[in-house]
Amino acid sequence: MRAYAVALVVAGASLSAQADVFDGLAGNTRSEQEAKLALDAFLRIAPGSARDERLGRASEIAFVAADDAMCMRLASEAESRASLSDGALTAALRARARRGLAREFADMGERLVAGRRAAVTQAIAAEEAALLPLADAALRSGERTVGMWIFRAIAEQLPEDAARLANLALAHRHVGQLAEARRVYERALQLAPNDSWTWNDYGLLLRVAGDPAASRTAFQRSIACDAKFGEGPGITNLVVEAAQARVEESRRTQVLADASRALMVRPDAALLRRAAIDLVLLDAGVARPQQLPDKGATVR
Repeated sequence: MRAYAVALVVAGASLSAQADVFDGLAGNTRSEQEAKLALDAFLRIAPGSARDERLGRASEIAFVAADDAMCMRLASEAESRASLSDGALTAALRARARRGLAREFADMGERLVAGRRAAVTQAIAAEEAALLPLADAALRSGERTVGMWIFRAIAEQLPEDAARLANLALAHRHVGQLAEARRVYERALQLAPNDSWTWNDYGLLLRVAGDPAASRTAFQRSIACDAKFGEGPGITNLVVEAAQARVEESRRTQVLADASRALMVRPDAALLRRAAIDLVLLDAGVARPQQLPDKGATVR
């Protein structure tokens, strides 16, 4: 009923009074419908200073009204008139994230973060869950600059967190920056020294970097951090490593025993089961295709 009454006010107001109507509605938008009514009032304001000085607030209102395209357009117009408020900047960035516009998000964020850090950080914090798959998809599609900027912004602008650092390290690994990936993983492990998944991801990096002994140690640490033996990916990668490296018999025996323990916990772990079978067949002199690693190293 309240929304209907407000709609009558908006429709009945003269064009010259729409600024006052917008001001009254903009300060009390409690729902998407009310935001749409306020936005409608704004769009009736004639071009000029009254409209220009309300552009930033109108961009925020458009975001609440779920009109992302209008939110971004009004924010761009506000920026061109030097009236882009922090709230409008945050809204415009969030609208880009909500629409899956990774490049546009990164471009705007990178351009404005130095002078408007708080507003950019607020948008990153609010849309972190949406930004992670966008950044990952950008990397996989070849847009490395975009993906890396988003992963780095999440890790550096938000409170320091082991999972955020592990995601950034994985991004560095994907683009071949192995030394930087190693540095970031080690920082993540300082923050969370008992995180099974981070130790596993670190082991995968060390394997790619050509350090099999350190990789094996990392997988062993990953297993040691499992709440239940073998519930994490470390055991699978240790079995894969043993099969590929053709290790000595005593170690193969121990690895197979550990794999059996893990399969008692995870009987449906197909990759672990196949890797263990490969190891057994190698003992029998039967070659099998190499198994892919258990990719604990995925965006978290």
